Amino acid sequence: MTTRRRFIQSTIVLSAVPWTIAARAQLARTQSIRLERFVFDERYREPVEVARRVSGAGLRVSAVRGDLTDLWYNELDMLWKSKPAPLAGFTTRQELFVLETLAADHRMRPIYQGQHGLANGGQAVHSLAGPASMISDLASALRADTFADCIAGAILQSPADPQPTVVRDVASSDLLPSQRSDVLFSWIIAPRTVAV
Repeated sequence: MTTRRRFIQSTIVLSAVPWTIAARAQLARTQSIRLERFVFDERYREPVEVARRVSGAGLRVSAVRGDLTDLWYNELDMLWKSKPAPLAGFTTRQELFVLETLAADHRMRPIYQGQHGLANGGQAVHSLAGPASMISDLASALRADTFADCIAGAILQSPADPQPTVVRDVASSDLLPSQRSDVLFSWIIAPRTVAV
């Protein structure tokens, strides 16, 4: 039996839960895209950190180092010939371009894309495009949470329901852990019938 005291205690505990855990609870109430895997460029610290988090949530991960040949011929080509399975990742622009091109042949396209780089002075700048609710949640989280948690949470919680696509730029001062000059991209590629 739930007493008033237990109810108040549970409310206090829940109010202290970080955004990423609270977002997971929200995820349980909404339907998200069932991703086949997460592809990441292991040469960069940020994608590796995001890969650790999504792997910990049970998503299969595949590391690349600029060359997608093995991943394509040994896994993705066969997979996408049998079914157009959604894929997420955090890679360079060139790796994303190759996967976008190959996905188009299987009636798939990007439904979310985040461009993450550094502006003058080292400030982190994120240009986000995707489902409205996802972008709104991600933009808010980028101002309050760790970078890897934000990207992992957004990828794991991408809504399956069709939504209008929105574009939003977000600046943050301390979320990218490395001072790199490369621009990296987080993304989700899905069948044309999933989300808008």
